[in-house]
Amino acid sequence: MNSIQEQKCHCCESTDTVISYQNSFFDLPVLRCNNCFYHFVNYRNNSDEIRQYYQKTYWSTFRNIDNKKLEGKQVDNAYLVKKFPVFIQRIIEHTGVRKSLSHSQFRFTESYIKGKNLLEIGSGEGFVLELFEKKGFNVNGIEASKDNLRLIKKKLRTGECKTGFAEDLPDYDKKFDVIIISHVLEHLINCRLVISSLRELLAEDGILFIEVPNCEDLIELEHSVFTQPHLHHFTEKSLEFLFKSCGYEIIKSDIFFSHVVTLSEHIKYMLKWFLKIDCYTKGTNSHGNVLRLIVSKTRKH
Repeated sequence: MNSIQEQKCHCCESTDTVISYQNSFFDLPVLRCNNCFYHFVNYRNNSDEIRQYYQKTYWSTFRNIDNKKLEGKQVDNAYLVKKFPVFIQRIIEHTGVRKSLSHSQFRFTESYIKGKNLLEIGSGEGFVLELFEKKGFNVNGIEASKDNLRLIKKKLRTGECKTGFAEDLPDYDKKFDVIIISHVLEHLINCRLVISSLRELLAEDGILFIEVPNCEDLIELEHSVFTQPHLHHFTEKSLEFLFKSCGYEIIKSDIFFSHVVTLSEHIKYMLKWFLKIDCYTKGTNSHGNVLRLIVSKTRKH
């Protein structure tokens, strides 16, 4: 392991960082913080190229299922669904893991939400916005993919979703009681900038819900490093450090396990969604691929 001079951890700001992997999805080395065990791509001299990747390539190629090659090391499990018959793909799309995920996130957060204004950063195909709107929330979203935006507009009745990136949030004339940022934070070039911006949009008694891969699980860490365009690979400790340093306090933190690759696993998730059973099972720090956090603004004493 080689030391990296003056390369601070983005979460705890320790300078005790070393090279953990010589290569990654972006063909760049990955560093590890020995204090909070956060891993991060050493992109300091490549941020412009990575920004271009997310703006031009990510949505047109990596996240475009029809263009996805089902071969090589950079195959995402979600795209293996393309191996199934078309009618199975449609059933999975409308009842499977993505709807199960949105229901699970609602159950995880509902007892902490004080109002009805919601903002989601990175709305994907709109399953979370759709569910929360049906639960009576006034929903807003921001989504980078124009194709996804068209799908979202078909799902929403009165809610609004704008096209854009998390680093360039539009102006809103209201505060939000709940902000959701699920599987987005690990992609951002400047996490701190976005987290600080979201704090300004959060109501005084509002909550911010975060979901990321749990990279204290070594299998998930290597999946995150090599098969995903992730810049950040968080552990529970590192994520808590990051949010506390940005003016938040931790309300709830938990680890879950979710694994969906085979057809039988997709069927299991569809049944759980139909029976309203949470699709996520409780995990541990070292055995659980999903990390969830609920935070609020730090109270002034």
